[in-house]
Amino acid sequence: MKKVGFIGCSVPERHFYEKALPDLDLVFYDISDDYRGFDKDIRILSVFTNYNVTADVINHLPRLELIACRSTGYNHIDLTLAKKRGVRIANAPGYGRQAVAEYVFALLLNLSRKVKLTIEEEDGNDPIDRARERGFNLFGKTIGIVGLGSVGQGVAQIAHGFGMNVMAYDPLPDSEFAQRNHVELADDVETLLKKSDIVTLHVPFSRQQAHFIDEARLETMKKSAILINTARGELVDTVALVTALRNGDIAGAALDVVEDEYLLDPAEFIRFASEEIDENRALALRHATAILALERLDNAIVTNHNAYNTVEAIDEIANMTVENIKGYISGGKVCEVQI
Repeated sequence: MKKVGFIGCSVPERHFYEKALPDLDLVFYDISDDYRGFDKDIRILSVFTNYNVTADVINHLPRLELIACRSTGYNHIDLTLAKKRGVRIANAPGYGRQAVAEYVFALLLNLSRKVKLTIEEEDGNDPIDRARERGFNLFGKTIGIVGLGSVGQGVAQIAHGFGMNVMAYDPLPDSEFAQRNHVELADDVETLLKKSDIVTLHVPFSRQQAHFIDEARLETMKKSAILINTARGELVDTVALVTALRNGDIAGAALDVVEDEYLLDPAEFIRFASEEIDENRALALRHATAILALERLDNAIVTNHNAYNTVEAIDEIANMTVENIKGYISGGKVCEVQI
């Protein structure tokens, strides 16, 4: 009987997996648990993006064969060592398409109508400043979608409901979808950035995509533009973004993902602060400082990787994870990532 380790599951999720995988030996750990306590007989490890599967974790599990991600992204895994060890990676592609697309507009409306500022003023003792709270309509604005995959397409469809103009950039665009849904395809990212009132990111992360939105691209955007990121934190240079917002280079930003986002968890931050600071941790500390700065800006919103979090999307993730595990054991279908 293969042993399967799950990290970071809620109690209802544990019950689901125990019922769905009765013939397997399941063990559960919290994300704060020391990996050195993980059972060395684990053959399959299942994690979400909030747990980093480091070289230390992989080396601690000598019988590890498969990492089943309860997510689409997998950049929280040491892929180099996984490939060297022959550990396969499975993910849950396309889950939460509607959940994430809708969350983009939850963030956008919060910024466009200055909801965060309005609530703060309503709760405060100072006189209400209607001029300061004044927002703008989405109708007639151009939304630029970087990445016209499953989520990007969902964003495009919702945007039309607001009467927005839709532009998209994708190196391999679905031209049929674009034509059917009145999406203008940009020839390059820079063109999209220059023309868009709102820019929303829906691309996967790779080392080549690190700081996809950097200082230069922020300067390319309209001064009235809003940037939204629900994809991967590493796509945006957080420090450059803080500078751009403070200098008025862009009007606002809403981020559901940030660089080194695990530091948003107070327990993780305390653990981090107690460890010796090396070069990598020094960079993470800089990111944490930038995140704190963003949280204090009126024109920025930071949420803790919550875009996917609906009842329907969680069910999708759980079912796809079960299918990946069953498929791997039986030699059947697995949503495997090529690394």
